[in-house]
Amino acid sequence: MPRDERRTPPCPPPAAATAAPAGDAAPEALEAALDGVRYALLRQDGAGWRLGSLSPLWREEAAALGVAPDAHALESLAARGVWLAPDAAAPPLAVMCCGLGSVWPGMGRELYDNFPAARAAMDRVAALADWDVLGLMDETDVEAISHSRRQIPYLFLLEYAQWSQFASLGLAPALFCGHSLGELIGLSLAGIYGLEEAWYILETRAGHMAELEARATRDTGMMAVHAESDVIDETLANWPDIYVSNRNTPRQFILSGPRQSLQAARAALRKRRIPSMLLNVSLAFHHPGMRILRDLSQRRLGALEMRAPRVPMLSGITAGHYPHDQPSICRYITDLDENTVIWTDCVDAMWRRDGIRHFLELGPQDTLCGLVADCEPRALCLSAGRKGNEVAAMRAACARLHALGHLSFPRICRLAAARRPADPAPEDAAPAAPDASVAPVAPVAGAAPDVPAEALFGRDTEQVSRILELVAESCGRPRAALRPEHDLRYDLALRSSRFPLLLQEAERRLGVRVEFEALLQVTTVGDLVRVLLGAGGGAASAPRERGRAVRRK
Repeated sequence: MPRDERRTPPCPPPAAATAAPAGDAAPEALEAALDGVRYALLRQDGAGWRLGSLSPLWREEAAALGVAPDAHALESLAARGVWLAPDAAAPPLAVMCCGLGSVWPGMGRELYDNFPAARAAMDRVAALADWDVLGLMDETDVEAISHSRRQIPYLFLLEYAQWSQFASLGLAPALFCGHSLGELIGLSLAGIYGLEEAWYILETRAGHMAELEARATRDTGMMAVHAESDVIDETLANWPDIYVSNRNTPRQFILSGPRQSLQAARAALRKRRIPSMLLNVSLAFHHPGMRILRDLSQRRLGALEMRAPRVPMLSGITAGHYPHDQPSICRYITDLDENTVIWTDCVDAMWRRDGIRHFLELGPQDTLCGLVADCEPRALCLSAGRKGNEVAAMRAACARLHALGHLSFPRICRLAAARRPADPAPEDAAPAAPDASVAPVAPVAGAAPDVPAEALFGRDTEQVSRILELVAESCGRPRAALRPEHDLRYDLALRSSRFPLLLQEAERRLGVRVEFEALLQVTTVGDLVRVLLGAGGGAASAPRERGRAVRRK
C-alpha cells in the first residue's frame, strides 16, 4: 500500500539498494517522498533503476512493466506521471536562464506556497529590496508586471527560487547559460557574483531600462522574422542600417534598427509570405545603439566583488565560456547590451564542444526549450515553469531529473527525514488521497470516443478535417483524439516557434491567407480552427494584437 509522505521512514544509504539478490521477481525499493514527489531507487534481477513519480501508485505502475520495459512502455508510464530510467551515470546537463518576454500574472505564487526551498530563496531576495517585491506575485494586471522596471526583478525572483529548489535536491549542472537578461541571472547561479550583487545589478538595470524607455522616441524598433539565413542576409543587404539582434534558431531571427527601415523590410517580406512581425518595444536591444550604457555599467560593475565561476558559464555573444578575472568578466557583461545574441551557436557549442545532452530551463514557461529543440532536435529539454500550473511543472521536473540521475537521493532522504513530524501518524492510518494537482492529465470529457473530432467543432467538416490532420501531424497524436479545448503548447507540446511553419503549411493546404499576428491569439485547437476558417471564408481574421510570442530579450 502506498505510504503517505508524513509516514515514510528514513532511507538507508543508497548502497543498500544493491542488496537484493539477483533473480528476485519483485523489485526492492528505497523510497522517499518530498514536496509531492515520490523518489525511489529500485533493484530487480541485478538491474538498478531510478524512479520519480507524481503518483502515489507508482509501485503498481512499475510492477506492471515487467523486468525489461522497452522505450514505448517507459514513455507510456511517463504519460501517467511516473518516470523510470536505468540507474546509470547521467550525461552533462546545462541550466538555462530565460530572459524577458514570458511573464504572466501570479507567476511564482505557487512556488512560494508549496516549496519551502523556493520560499526561503524568495524571502532572501525580498530582504534585499527596499520595496515589496513579493507583492508582484499578487499583481493581476499583466501590463503592470510587463514593464522592464518590474519584470526584470520579478524574473530574477522567480528563477532564483526555481534554482534554489533544484539545488536543495543536489542538482549539479555541468554548465550555466542564459538568453539575454537571463545571462545576468545565470552569472549569479554560476557563482561569479553573490545574491546581493545580483540584486543590485538587476535592480539597477531595471531602473536604467525604465528611464531609457520613458525617453525613447520610438525611432528604432525590433522585428521577428521566421526564415532561412539567406533571407536574412538578403534583407541586410537591402537595408544596411538593420542589425541582427538575436539568432535564436536556424529559422528565427530578431532584427533591429530604424523603425522606418524595419517597416519597409517587413512589407517586402510579407509580399513573399515570409512571417515577420514588429515587436512592441520602444528600444532596439542587443544593438550597437545600446553602447550608451557601457561606461555607466563598467564603473558600477568594477566596484562589485566578482569571482571565477564555480561552474562554467556560457557567453551568449561569443558562445565561449566566461573568463575568470574580473575586468574580463565586466567586459563580457557590458558587451551583452550591444552585440548579437547568437543562441544558435550557443546550443551547437554546448552540444558539440561541452557534450551537453540534457537542458533545464528556469523561467516562466518553456521558451528556451523550444529554441533548443529547433536548434538540436536530439536534445532532451525540461522546463521548471508552466503558466498557471507551477506546482505540477516543478514536481514533474524534479521527478524527471531524479529518474535521469541528476539529483542526490541521499540529500532527498535527509530533507524528507528533517521534515517528518516527531509524532508520525499510526501505521494503520489510511493513506492520504492523491493530490489532484499532480495527477496525470485525464482525457478531455464531454464526447464519446466514437464521435468524430470534426463534429465537436460544429463547422465545415472538410476544412476542419484538413486542419486537424495538420495539427495531428505536427504534434504526433491521432486526429480523433484532438479536442477544441486542447492547448497547443501545454496539451499537445507544440512550441510557439513552430507556429509560423504551421501557418505556412495551413496556407498551402487550405488555400487561405492569414496574417502572422493572428497566431498571437491562438491558444487552443479551437482557436486555430476559428482563425483558419475565418480566413478561408473571407471574413476578417482575429484582431491584430501585438504580444510576446517571440522572445525579444
